[in-house]
Amino acid sequence: TAYDYSVLDARLATEPVNYQVKGQVTATKTAMLDAYGERTGWLTTVSYYDARGRVLQTIADNNKNGQDLTMTQYAFDGQVLQSVVKHQTTSPAATYYVNQWTKYDHVGRVLETYQDIADNYTYRDAATAEALANAQPATASVTKVSQLAYNELGQLITKKLGKKQATTEALQTLNFRYNIRGWM
Repeated sequence: TAYDYSVLDARLATEPVNYQVKGQVTATKTAMLDAYGERTGWLTTVSYYDARGRVLQTIADNNKNGQDLTMTQYAFDGQVLQSVVKHQTTSPAATYYVNQWTKYDHVGRVLETYQDIADNYTYRDAATAEALANAQPATASVTKVSQLAYNELGQLITKKLGKKQATTEALQTLNFRYNIRGWM
């Protein structure tokens, strides 16, 4: 099994990989156990970093005898713009892509997250993903996972999760309130 760095899409690789890594975890091995506690194999995970010490890519074995390749795209200020997981299995033979985009406000707080699960990879930037998720009627598999709202002090006050079919309503809305000391 190969664990070499590979670029899924050149638009995701905004920073070059740094092979001179010090002080970072570059690989792990996890034992797989059966119902009796006997080791049946190993799951290996390899991480690749950029010059700033941020994880660019991980390649990990999964329990379906396949591999999960995760690539992360960063903005110039270090915020995660997009992450793509390529999930491969051998039994049954299948490949799935999970794309996730994050939208931030001017202070760097997460405002919205979007997700797309598909059997083929298509590059989209965050603005395109947002437009597809908000399109009526829905024409793509991009969905809004969460929408967050903050008060004047920067405290989270509302979290909307998911979206009902054919509407703009959230599946679940969580409201947070704080006392004068800032306690929830």
